[in-house]
Amino acid sequence: YFHAPYDCSSISKGRNELWTMAKKEGADWFVTIDSDTVFNGGTLSRFLKLGKDIMSGVIYMRKPPFLPMIFNFDEKYSPQNILDFPQDKPFPVHCSGEGFMVVSKKAMDALPDNPFDIIADLNGLQMGEDPSFGWQAHSRGIETWIDPTIEFGHKGSMIATKKHWEHVRALNGNMGNSKS
Repeated sequence: YFHAPYDCSSISKGRNELWTMAKKEGADWFVTIDSDTVFNGGTLSRFLKLGKDIMSGVIYMRKPPFLPMIFNFDEKYSPQNILDFPQDKPFPVHCSGEGFMVVSKKAMDALPDNPFDIIADLNGLQMGEDPSFGWQAHSRGIETWIDPTIEFGHKGSMIATKKHWEHVRALNGNMGNSKS
C-alpha cells in the first residue's frame, strides 16, 4: 500500500516503485486504486473478466465541469477529453485517469521501467502521470479499455459522479464532442 499526497511527481514516483516491485515479484496484474476513488464491490473481478491488457472505468474530475477522465491524443500527443462515448459496453481509448486501473502481465512486460514518469507533449507541456502512462502504452500499441457500466465516484469536497457531468453538460448545451 502506498499513499501519496496530491503531487504528480510523488504519485509518479510511488507508482513506479510499486511497478518495479510487481515486475520483480512476477505479478500477473498491476492494479492502481487511488484513495479518492469510490467504487462498488466486485469491480476488480469485473475488470478481470473483461480480460484486456489495460482496463479502467469512467472517472470524472472532482471539480466542475466534472469532465470524464478518458482521453485520446491529438497530433501533438496532447491528451484530449472524450466527451461522447458508449454508455453500455466497453470501448478503447488512448488513456484514462488511473483512479482504478488494471494492467495485465503482458502489458507490464511490454512497457518500460518507470512508465509513470512525467513526460511532455510536442507543445512542451508536461502531462500528468495518468496520460504519461497512457502514452507509454498507446505508443506501443497497447489499448486501454474503458467499461462505462462500472460506476465510480471521485472524492473531493463532494463525490463527483456521472450525474454531475450530465448536469453540467445539460446546462451548457451538451458541450460538444472533443477530438477523438
